[in-house]
Amino acid sequence: MSTSTTKETPLFAVVVLAPVIENNTVGFAACTRPADKPGTENEIGKIGLPGGKVDPGETYVEAAMREAMEEGWDIVDIDEEPFFKTYVQGKLCAWFAAKTANRRGKFKEQHRITTVVATEDELYTPEFKNDIALDVYRSLNTPKQSTNILRSLGAPICPHCGHQQNVDDWDCDVSHGYTMNDVECSNCNEYFTTSASITWVTPTK
Repeated sequence: MSTSTTKETPLFAVVVLAPVIENNTVGFAACTRPADKPGTENEIGKIGLPGGKVDPGETYVEAAMREAMEEGWDIVDIDEEPFFKTYVQGKLCAWFAAKTANRRGKFKEQHRITTVVATEDELYTPEFKNDIALDVYRSLNTPKQSTNILRSLGAPICPHCGHQQNVDDWDCDVSHGYTMNDVECSNCNEYFTTSASITWVTPTK
């Protein structure tokens, strides 16, 4: 067994995925994207999940809660660990799941954005990797779908022994998301780092 270690990359930004049922609409807490600055005209009409940069001294959960509040949502029962991490425009971001969210009457960004309950189809876009995050979110309760998603995303090749990682190499626990940024090779047990946008499930072997 290798004793090599890798230093965890700090998160640049956090995103919250909170299901909401409102006025017979089932969806997720979301908001319109701000389009009030030069160069953001193409954001008009687009929506996104609440989230943003992590401030110095904040925990990731604190950052997620604060960003959601500033964008019009009180988050209820957020998970302590992200279910998905990947690089967006070269910076490491993470998605946190929550039980639900409630609209705020007043919030910091209300002069720039509007809160909405968005359907999965409305949020399913590759622009900020929300499509992959939503696939992973669904897969946590659907083991067969999880396996298919992982296969469709592909898998990296170990630089130490040349073995290509495969979901079938492991017995898998799909109760937790697992990012493939730091990978333990299932063949030689050496660790290596990949920047590929791939999400795995936690090995139980």
